[in-house]
Amino acid sequence: MAFEWIACMLNMVEDGMPWPDGLQHAKAAYLSKDPSKSDDPLAYRVLMVLPAVYRIWAMHRLNAMKPWTDTWRTDDMYAGVGSQGAEDAWYAIAGEVEQYKLSNEDFAGGTVDIAKCFDQISRVLVYRLAEKAGMPVGILSAYQRYQENLKIHNTIAKGIGRAFIRKCGIPQGCPLSMMFSSLIMTPWMDK
Repeated sequence: MAFEWIACMLNMVEDGMPWPDGLQHAKAAYLSKDPSKSDDPLAYRVLMVLPAVYRIWAMHRLNAMKPWTDTWRTDDMYAGVGSQGAEDAWYAIAGEVEQYKLSNEDFAGGTVDIAKCFDQISRVLVYRLAEKAGMPVGILSAYQRYQENLKIHNTIAKGIGRAFIRKCGIPQGCPLSMMFSSLIMTPWMDK
């Protein structure tokens, strides 16, 4: 019975009802990237701990949109679309490097790591790209309203800070945010 009520509420949210306030809070957890730089605020990865109901909704909606994401995803995408993840990317690259070594072929590679990438993404751009790419309106609207009203609470040690709303960025770890990060880097407009 409780699951039916939650499903009914989420359907209403997709139809335009505001998200319940209790679901509009996230905890910002700070993970040290380099323990020797604990005094450098930029040496931390900020992860949003989102409410379970929202995360489950986002995961189910991402799965439901698979036919849509398959229209623009590419084989070299390892997050937010398809069933591949970071481990698959590591194994694919390691396999290619080994193949080059075994055949004595010269090779070169490169990486790009945009500092605080998820924290700098323009949500307005994300919404416009998703709309242009054909994302279902109810899901996009619910995601947009969620992100624009999400109250973040910084947590350090056992303390929790006052709520604030971010002006930009999408939360790392959110299934739909992972899909958006793939959409941003997709040449889907060329199709």
